[in-house]
Order: sequence, then structure tokens, then C-alpha cells
Amino acid sequence: MPKLPTEEQLNKLIACGGPILSLKLWLSKETGMRPTEVHSLLVRNIDTEHNAVNPTTAKHGCGRTLIIPPNLTKSLQAHIIKYNLNPNDKVFRSDAKKYGNDFRGMRKKLAKRTNDQSLMTIRLYDFRHFFATMRYWKYRDVGLTAMDMGHRDWNTTQKYVHLLKILEMVKDDEWVCKTANIIEEAKTLVEHGFEYITEINGTKLFRKRK
Repeated sequence: MPKLPTEEQLNKLIACGGPILSLKLWLSKETGMRPTEVHSLLVRNIDTEHNAVNPTTAKHGCGRTLIIPPNLTKSLQAHIIKYNLNPNDKVFRSDAKKYGNDFRGMRKKLAKRTNDQSLMTIRLYDFRHFFATMRYWKYRDVGLTAMDMGHRDWNTTQKYVHLLKILEMVKDDEWVCKTANIIEEAKTLVEHGFEYITEINGTKLFRKRK
């Protein structure tokens, strides 16, 4: 069973990398792409019009289209322009091995500088595990999660279902709960990242992680 880092830890690692390493880590967090897939990504695999990437799936997995935040699309576009990349060029040079080495070097320096040794337990692949678990948490759909992960075998995806169940049993106190009685209230909560849970006596219940 993979260990799941917190989003705060991942964001800290993303923020402390250099420009290219940070961009790779951000892409890994938002798409769950394997390190080899990040380094196989071509410029033409990025759909800037629809804020999406279409990675070449590793391990004989299924092809997939992954939606990314608009600001990540803009950062990728800026990177492409800066390095004058053509449609058939790889977005990132070097390879997955160097990606891992760069990540571990940065992680070690950050853990020492902040005196936070918990960062040393976070692996590069944990960005993928985080994506998968949050994907299932959002949609509660094993098939959709498997599709976004590029899994052909849904049994591979089941571990994230079990991981989420464990987290929710352990971290029930890490939620903020809100209610809404009218559309505008519900709209405001959704805009602030709250997830709709259910409705009781006409009142809609929402929650969001602290």
C-alpha cells in the first residue's frame, strides 16, 4: 500500500524546485503521469485550447486525456516558447532518471533547511499516488480513476480505494463542513472547493479538507 503525502507537502516540494523541476512536479501532481511519461511528453501532446495533455502511456497502459489547470497550461506554453520547442520536440530534455535524481537532491536540501525529515519519506511516485487517491475521492468511480491513471487492470486501481478508506477513518476531523439552502450559497461553496455530499430536509451538505 503506497504512503500518501499531504497536499501541503507536495506544494512545498513544488515551490522549492528550480523552474523546470517545479514545472515537472506540478505536472506530475495535476496529472498523475509517471516520470517516464513526463519525459516522453511531446509539445503536440499538449492541448492548450482545452487545457489538456495526452501522454504516451507507459507500461502498455490505456491512452488517456488529462485536464490541467489553465495556469499550468500557461506555464507550459511559456516553457515551450522560452526553449523554442517544435511540435514534435519533447517538452523536457534529459530523462526520467535525472528527474528522479534532481527531485531527491532538492528534497534532501529542503528537508535539511526546514528541519522537516518527513519530506524524506516522499517519493517521486507519490505525486502519482496522490493524484489517483484524490481522483477517486472526487468521483468515487474506480473505472474513471483507472482510465485517468492509464490502468488496463482495475485491480491495480483498487489500492487507491482502500487507501482512501483508511485515510477517511483516520482523518475524520480534517474536514470543514458547510450547509446551503439556496443556489447562490451552494455556488459559492463549490467555487471555494467544497464537495457536495448529500441533502437532508432541504439543506445541502458540503465538505472540504482543512
